[in-house]
Order: sequence, then structure tokens, then C-alpha cells
Amino acid sequence: MERNRLFELQRPIIFAHRGSSAYAPENTLSAFELAIKQNVQAIEFDVTLTKDKIVVVFHDSNTERITGHKGKINQMTLSEIKKLDAGSYFDSSFEGEKIPTLEEVFDLVGNKVLMLSLIHI
Repeated sequence: MERNRLFELQRPIIFAHRGSSAYAPENTLSAFELAIKQNVQAIEFDVTLTKDKIVVVFHDSNTERITGHKGKINQMTLSEIKKLDAGSYFDSSFEGEKIPTLEEVFDLVGNKVLMLSLIHI
């Protein structure tokens, strides 16, 4: 039987805040993938609901700081949110980076690292 990795984590636990947000756009698949490559033990990210009740990974209630688009996540559908660029603010090499759904993060991360999520309502 495989042991639960939670009990195998070394102390202190190193969390990648919003993924590897010093090197990639925060709360994006690129930031989470990079954090895993950097061998962190855990990632922290923020979640909130869209207008159509889909859980997305995004810190702010308003999209303007990250995407340049004035809008509130809870007043936008997933389809509208997926049209936004969540990477260019960080660096042009991340142009086209999308706001991920929680499901997309789970698919990427799997059980590679511990995940901690903060919920914004």
C-alpha cells in the first residue's frame, strides 16, 4: 500500500504562493507547472466561482489587474473568462495564458504536490 505523501513532507513545508509566481503569471498553469519542476512540496492558489458556477483559479474578484479587462469573475461566464489574457501583464512570453479552472489545475498537478486553496466568495 502506498503511503500518503502528506505524512512524508519535510518540515518546514515549502509552498509556491500562487504557483511559481515570481517566475510565471500567478495562479496559471504555467506557474503551477514551473513550481512542480522546481520541486516545491506544495502549491497555494485561490479559487472563485464564475457566473455560471464554474470554479476558476484566480485571486482577485476583478480581472483588471491581471488581464486589463474591467470585469468581475462572479459576473462573467467561463466562456467570457477564457477569452482573457492572464499572462501578458507578467511578460510577453506568457501572452495568451488563460485563467484555469480548478479541474484543469487538478489535471495538471494530480498528486505530484500538496495543494492548498483559498476560496474567495
